[in-house]
Amino acid sequence: MNNRVDKITRKWCFFLLFILLQGLALFPFASRNFALSNYVEIAEYSLGHSFIGQIHPLFYTVFKIIPIVLIILIFILKNRVSRIFSIYAGISYFIFALVQNVAITDKYGLSFITVNVVMFTAVGIFWFREAITPQNNFETPTLNLWKSFIILLALFAFWTPGDPATGMPDFNPAYFVTQNTGLAFCLMTPVFLAILILYYPRVNFITLRITGLVGLMLGIYNMFFIFGMGTGTWYVGVLHFPLVIVSVTALVLSLIKTAPVTNNLE
Repeated sequence: MNNRVDKITRKWCFFLLFILLQGLALFPFASRNFALSNYVEIAEYSLGHSFIGQIHPLFYTVFKIIPIVLIILIFILKNRVSRIFSIYAGISYFIFALVQNVAITDKYGLSFITVNVVMFTAVGIFWFREAITPQNNFETPTLNLWKSFIILLALFAFWTPGDPATGMPDFNPAYFVTQNTGLAFCLMTPVFLAILILYYPRVNFITLRITGLVGLMLGIYNMFFIFGMGTGTWYVGVLHFPLVIVSVTALVLSLIKTAPVTNNLE
């Protein structure tokens, strides 16, 4: 089954279908005052009033500490925490879909960014699939120069050294535990992918591929809106570079080798 899905997700028609589905799911949903003519405004309003802005800062810290602890445990306990890590990643993507893309407001009622909800949920499903039939082998990491660069990019994304109020550089070390990174798709995806890349090629190629593909698509969206539409500061764009670079790397790596039949983790 794993090899069949691997072959399907390598085909050009899969990538074409993925791009076409982007167009079908592009428009946001709003239960009130919806009109195709103002879909951009609905999307921006939904993102600006999503649940993430209503979450208590304490939860930002909780969702920063959990991945730190899990990554430390990976190096200590190795495959004994493989399933737990995958489950946490899957839960995280479901949370990203909800808190970053869904809003309830007087203006538009229930509204959400359809394409993001669909894609984030799909990524979460593939991480849960990995938890059910594990292929990731966390016994022996392989570190070299280019993997070190990926790790540094992921660390930068996780730190997110920028002032939340101004969107400009701020290299406060406290941001390692106080920023809302742990609840943000664009900032946590480089972290999840970096772990898989560190242990590549003995990882789940399908999970690596789907996560990298969706990460790249979101990275392109963000770069377009930030630099093309001017919806954020230049530094917010810089903070999204790890998403693009790490996602491209993950996608390419998932395609240049054939996935192993099994890593014998059962």
